[in-house]
Amino acid sequence: MASKLNRKFIFVVGGFSLAAILLLVAVILVNQLWLKNADRHIRAGDELMAQGKSREAVAMYGRAVSKKPDVVRYIEKVEEALGKVTADTPAQSVEDYRILMQLKRQHTRAQPGDPEQWKILIAALEDEAELYSRGDGWISIETVGKEMKDVMAPGSDGMKTAEETVLFARAQREQVLTSGERTDLEKQLEAFLKVAPKSWRAWSALVSLRTADVARLRGAGQTQAASRRLELLDKSIADMRAAAEPNDLLAQDAVASADLERVLLDARTGNRMDRTKIDTAKLDAACVKAAEVALATGKGSAVRAVASRLVDAKGIDAGAKLLEDWLANHPTDLITAGLDLEYVSRTGDPEKGFDRTQAAARRILDQPRLPTSLMASIQSDTRARALQVLLEAAIVQIARGADPAQKAKLDKEIVDLRASLLEALQNDETGPGMIAADAKILQSRMDLNGAAKKWELYFTKVPQPPADAFLWATMVSRAQNDLGLAMQTVTKGTDAYPSDLRLAIQRAEIATQLGRFTEAASLYEALAKALPEQEQYARMAQDVRSRADGGRTEAAPEIAGLEAAMRSKDFPRARELAAAWVKSSNGSLQAMYAQVLVEQESGDKAAALVLLRAALDKYPGNPDLARNEALLATEDPVERIDMMIARVVSDPAQRNNERVRALRALRTDLERQIGELRRSNSPDLARSEEFLKRINDVLPEAEKQVVASGAGDASSTELAFMDALSRGDIPAAELHLAAAAKLSSSSPILEVILRARLLDYQGRTAEAISVLEKARQAGSNQAPVAAQLAVIQERVGNEPAALALWKEAYDRRPNDLVNARGYARSLGRSGQGRTALEMLRSAIAANQNDLETLTTAAQYEAVYGSRAKAIEHRQRILQLDSTNRENIGDLYALLYMPADFGSVRDAQGRPRYDARGWSTVPPDEQRRLLEDASVMNIAIAEQLYDAAMKVAPLDVRFAGRKASVMRENGKRPQGTKALQDVITRAETENKVTALMYLEQGAYLEGNGDIAGADAAFAKAVALQDPKKREVDAALVEVESRRGNTKRAIELLTAVMGDSPQLPALLRLADL
Repeated sequence: MASKLNRKFIFVVGGFSLAAILLLVAVILVNQLWLKNADRHIRAGDELMAQGKSREAVAMYGRAVSKKPDVVRYIEKVEEALGKVTADTPAQSVEDYRILMQLKRQHTRAQPGDPEQWKILIAALEDEAELYSRGDGWISIETVGKEMKDVMAPGSDGMKTAEETVLFARAQREQVLTSGERTDLEKQLEAFLKVAPKSWRAWSALVSLRTADVARLRGAGQTQAASRRLELLDKSIADMRAAAEPNDLLAQDAVASADLERVLLDARTGNRMDRTKIDTAKLDAACVKAAEVALATGKGSAVRAVASRLVDAKGIDAGAKLLEDWLANHPTDLITAGLDLEYVSRTGDPEKGFDRTQAAARRILDQPRLPTSLMASIQSDTRARALQVLLEAAIVQIARGADPAQKAKLDKEIVDLRASLLEALQNDETGPGMIAADAKILQSRMDLNGAAKKWELYFTKVPQPPADAFLWATMVSRAQNDLGLAMQTVTKGTDAYPSDLRLAIQRAEIATQLGRFTEAASLYEALAKALPEQEQYARMAQDVRSRADGGRTEAAPEIAGLEAAMRSKDFPRARELAAAWVKSSNGSLQAMYAQVLVEQESGDKAAALVLLRAALDKYPGNPDLARNEALLATEDPVERIDMMIARVVSDPAQRNNERVRALRALRTDLERQIGELRRSNSPDLARSEEFLKRINDVLPEAEKQVVASGAGDASSTELAFMDALSRGDIPAAELHLAAAAKLSSSSPILEVILRARLLDYQGRTAEAISVLEKARQAGSNQAPVAAQLAVIQERVGNEPAALALWKEAYDRRPNDLVNARGYARSLGRSGQGRTALEMLRSAIAANQNDLETLTTAAQYEAVYGSRAKAIEHRQRILQLDSTNRENIGDLYALLYMPADFGSVRDAQGRPRYDARGWSTVPPDEQRRLLEDASVMNIAIAEQLYDAAMKVAPLDVRFAGRKASVMRENGKRPQGTKALQDVITRAETENKVTALMYLEQGAYLEGNGDIAGADAAFAKAVALQDPKKREVDAALVEVESRRGNTKRAIELLTAVMGDSPQLPALLRLADL
């Protein structure tokens, strides 16, 4: 029984084992013949390709490759199919290209011994490295070259290709190689060329390496070393030319490019280029040859490389022309089309530039979607860039001036382009491209605050912004008058793009506006060398350099001759020279203005006016010409304002605004002058009062017209508010504050600032500070907000906070003289007077006609700097405002101080020495020159005093100022005489006043002549107003100084009378 069971068991088990074996065999057969059968996927893929389903075929072929990754035929199938796929989205296009590059690498690994396959991979990688300008791209190529070396047979052509690839890739990164690495690379190239003398890539690498060395050594000032390297370079180019086969177009292209770069090298020092050193004939020939050969190669990369050299050689237009010649036969080359778009959008041709830019952009936009390739992967970005450029072109076209119909058309086009751009950028409003586009649109609509915020956001998102971004952001800051911020932005731009001339021009202009003439001169000199055909940069360089050197630079021949004729009063000769200058300069503004000045100096107002109007016909709207025309044409102040506004302000809606602003400003000046004239008993008082009455008569009606027209802007609203505040008219100020609130879209900070001023005026200082702080916390970082807060913090004695706020305001807007003066005074109070002085010097250099800034600068020069400069500033104030007798008195005092080397002048009245030149003058000669200068200064001082007293002979205060200066210089009798002369004349004319005797008494008191002082004081008391008792009030301090406290108290008690004021009570308590 047991044995039967055993046999059954064996049978059953055996049966099961056989079944298992058969199943295992079946599984193996299925795995081998079906699951791992790649050919069935290939057949299925072929069927899909026949049906035109390329993407599905890629997936099917891909399965075959995943099963047999080393079968070259399968990889080629995927590559072929993928090359026919057109992606539906930009992201898919990029992913397809990434897969394609993986396949190329896989293909190369599958055929490691095939040099041709390696060349295909290397060429694709080089296209990427060129497009993205990445150093790591060339590192990757160098790595691939090393991998190729590892598998190629020594001495084979494949090994030479590998070695050539490694050396060529390394040479592309020569700027980041150390000196030792460059030397090693040069030796390796020389050794390789002995083995492969026909390798144009190795020759090109060696030549570019040595070219860069020459420029680098010149930039470092190592001229002898540069000359030796130049000889070696020339030999390399000659050997390269001899080795190049005539039929090898790529080799001929390399030779032509080297020849062109060699011509440019003659003008290159480091990164700078002096075009005046270029041999024009050689350059023309080299450019033509390089362009012809590049086009003949049939390679877009060769064309683009030569185009970039043509930009250096002849400007953007030349490079763009070559690219357009290539694109005429290769319209689908998006890489070249994108570069062409960047070039033509920067040519700056106002007539053809817009149409040319549109054509370049449309060429890109008209291309259908490309199948998988490097160009397809960038097509979406290139299309987006084309839309951005079209958008910019439309905005610029509007800015340059368009009639209403054209503007409406362009506005609609901008809206449509923005919508297309948003679609191209995957409807992402927060992407950098969209932010930049919106910033430009806001800028075109004059929403400068909105544009500024957009650019601020853009720069936080883009670590390496393009040059255009720096340019547009700089223009926004300039339009907002934030020149400090504009300078910071454009400096970053020029640092990142040193060869971008647009940024260099912006930086030069801003530096000039800020009075940074040394920096501006260097920039204009570089521009003059880079653009020799544009003569204005050379003229600007000379002018700004002269200003940077304090006017010591030799004047141009035309100016020097004119100045000499004018000094000698030879007006016929001056007219002749001025007319010749106008003719030779084709009627330049400077020359035509010189003609006007000649006639003005000669006294022929009629002739000057005729010439002025001729100049205005050529240069309409020029403010200097318009101002002089008004001054010559009429004496009436209102008529002068109207004439200027008619010339300068083209917008009729703004003319009322500007008229009111000018009338208010003139009224303020006249009110100040009248105070001066009244104190000095000037005979000009009646005329000034007549002018003031004339302005007060017309101003109310002008203000009504502004309100009626609704043309009020931020500036006029602020002026009206401050005018109301100065009169203490709070209801009127609140009305203007409400008007400011309505201007929030164009001037979002105006209401905040005016509200703070009103609260501060009302004594609600804490509330004023709170309003401003809340605005700052909400993002209002504008300079005026910081400046207003600084003013209030100063008033409450918070000097550290005021200093920080003034610095913030100044850094953002140093061109605002309120900021410059406020920051200077704050620095002075904090013990940083010399820093403040340097800042004021820049402000004065840029704004030579601002009286308040000149006054502040004169004060700082006298203490921390040069007395000669302080004298110059005071003299300038005198030229601008001859009625300012306080300034004349300060100038008189300065001229009596010991002279410094700045007062040593040449025959033309210019400073003879700067600090370095003065240090070379022997001490004895220095003493003699300074003594002569002091004598000259004192003579000028006395001339000023005589002229001032002639105008107002009874100005006892001015005489008192002279008396004080005389006492300081040990000439007390002369001081006594100055005062006595005024009193004697006043007594004779029966015009003597208590103030005259009081001034005399104070001077004698200071001299120690108590008896004489008491006699003068007694006369003053006899003439004082018994109600005001102004003399007694002054004598309180005299008696206090003498120690006669009881008498001082008696006098003060009498002065206070029955209604004492708080200051008098406090003084009484002190006594």
